[in-house]
Amino acid sequence: MAEVQKSLCPMCNGVSQPKTCPICLGEELIPIEQALELRAKQAETDLKLVNAALEAGTTAVKSVFLLNGGSAVAILAFLGKTIEQLAIKQQHLVGYALIVFGLGVFAAGAANGFRYLAQHNYSKEFQAGVSGSDAVKLRDQGDMWRGWTIGFTVAAFCLFLIGLGMSSAIFFVEVS
Repeated sequence: MAEVQKSLCPMCNGVSQPKTCPICLGEELIPIEQALELRAKQAETDLKLVNAALEAGTTAVKSVFLLNGGSAVAILAFLGKTIEQLAIKQQHLVGYALIVFGLGVFAAGAANGFRYLAQHNYSKEFQAGVSGSDAVKLRDQGDMWRGWTIGFTVAAFCLFLIGLGMSSAIFFVEVS
């Protein structure tokens, strides 16, 4: 009877601490063919999750960019038609709203740049030959840039809401 060739742990590849890997804890070694199949399925699932996260991030950044950019253009069009009829207080509110929408566009652009840097680090992690502490370092850097991306995207949405409040306040300012 031929002996079945055993492999390293299919979950952590023998890299993780034995105290944290559920398979290493049970000391379950499986045939190498089954381990390779498990790794391939896990890699496919990981790729689908990464693609879904990228698509969601891209959509959020594009949305906030369009919201703030479109609002800034609408404010400029409004100013072009009504600047002479507005009171000084209203003109200041329009100017401040325009600045806030501009900052929202900047935040959206920065979020897009940070998203690129995060993806760059994540993709370098999966390149051939990167493993161990180098892979962890790249993943940590990618996580940091992802955090900046999320922060700037949320900030851009908040700036949109602030600008919306300022621009709508134009119609409620009492003209003396």
